[in-house]
Amino acid sequence: MKNNSKKYEGFTLIEVVICMAILSIVSIGLYDGCVFISKQIKAGQVKQTAALEGKKLIETMKATNFGIPSGNDALSLGNNIELNPETDDSGNILFYARYLDGDFHRCNKAVSKYQEKITISPTKSYETPQTTGQSVELDTNGALNSLSDKLYISKIGSQDCMRYWEYNKSTPYAPVNDSSTVSIPSNSAPKIEMSVYFSIDANGYQNIKIKDYSGYDLLSINKKTTTDKDLVINFSNYVDSNGLMPAGANIELDVYNKTTDIPKIYIEKSQELNVDVEARKGEINIYDNRSEDPKEDDFGELYDIKLEINEGKNNLFIGYCKKNIHQ
Repeated sequence: MKNNSKKYEGFTLIEVVICMAILSIVSIGLYDGCVFISKQIKAGQVKQTAALEGKKLIETMKATNFGIPSGNDALSLGNNIELNPETDDSGNILFYARYLDGDFHRCNKAVSKYQEKITISPTKSYETPQTTGQSVELDTNGALNSLSDKLYISKIGSQDCMRYWEYNKSTPYAPVNDSSTVSIPSNSAPKIEMSVYFSIDANGYQNIKIKDYSGYDLLSINKKTTTDKDLVINFSNYVDSNGLMPAGANIELDVYNKTTDIPKIYIEKSQELNVDVEARKGEINIYDNRSEDPKEDDFGELYDIKLEINEGKNNLFIGYCKKNIHQ
């Protein structure tokens, strides 16, 4: 008798169940991965937007002539940008804040998503035994840092010169052509191009080397201390025989910091003189007494400004700048 058996094609129930379980597990992993990637992309976009907002606000502060508010007045930066003071329990102002919505537009604190926070504090002066702890009040002729060693860049006749002057109360600096005065060559007068190199020697002392536009060594400053790491450059004597700034004068200083410290460079000059300082290697802090108002050129106080943009406790951006603020 012939035995006829039927062969069934397809999956059994248990095979279908197993396949569906595997598919579910894989799908959950893929979904979680997509969600994670989406969140990362969104977080990156938010940080990028915050960085653009922060850089824009810092440039606004640099370009705007604003003052320190009195009492509990708002900090006004122009262009309808105002930040209100936030105080501690004693009423001392900690910082100035502005609250933003999800599109980085100003809104009330209760419905805000982001916070812009500006902290302003007086810059501490170039530290010498005479000036430690003082705030920075720059004057063209050296009201601030007048007790400090300085690199003077001057004109003697038609020649551009420089000299490093160590503080001496009984002998004020005077632009004279002596053995300590170094002539500054120029490739295209009245433009001066020089490079400033910061380094540390084996004893931990700060060394500063000045080179001309061609890389030729002009001057070496060897500071015999481990705490004095900064440089004051004064242009108060960079004038012609009539006491006027040379027409078309332009100074370019490229700075190379080969140390792990962040030195400060103080520029004492008139508002009309263009001094461009660029950090080519390492980090430096640059302070100058430039004022937007020529009538206020010879006085003012320097402030360190810190800008933060936060989303709750999550910091999205931190930026810094220095500002000469006239009261």
